[in-house]
Amino acid sequence: MPYDPLRIFRKLARNNRLANFRLHQACLQLSQEEFIARRVSFFPTLRATLNHIYTVDRFYIDALQGGTLGLAAFAEDEPFATMAELGSAQTELDEVLIAFVDGLDEDGLAATVNIHRGARIQQDRCDDVLSHLFQHQTHHRGQVHGLLSAT
Repeated sequence: MPYDPLRIFRKLARNNRLANFRLHQACLQLSQEEFIARRVSFFPTLRATLNHIYTVDRFYIDALQGGTLGLAAFAEDEPFATMAELGSAQTELDEVLIAFVDGLDEDGLAATVNIHRGARIQQDRCDDVLSHLFQHQTHHRGQVHGLLSAT
């Protein structure tokens, strides 16, 4: 079978949704106190780590869609106080990402994405931005898994 980057990105978007769902189901079993308890990790709590995933997803998905949200995405460190609120928002964003990837063709994967970074606009190929986004999500979900293992 020939290499098909569209198929791969579509699978990654769906895997992202499934991985988030499974991780969120585990986190929903925690009390609010356990969810916000300080732990040893890059981010000090499960809530902070999961909010970071959401915020960065929002930042990049906006850029992929041609938006100009930029650094305003990071105005609030933890926009969601509870796992239920965060899970609902992340699920919606996961669906937006799937719809975006499903709408791409080969030209879309090669298209330039403008990423608003305050004083400058970074330009990258769409497929490179998607690769970075999926890697970022995987990295931080791994941290959440580690935190849950210690819970």
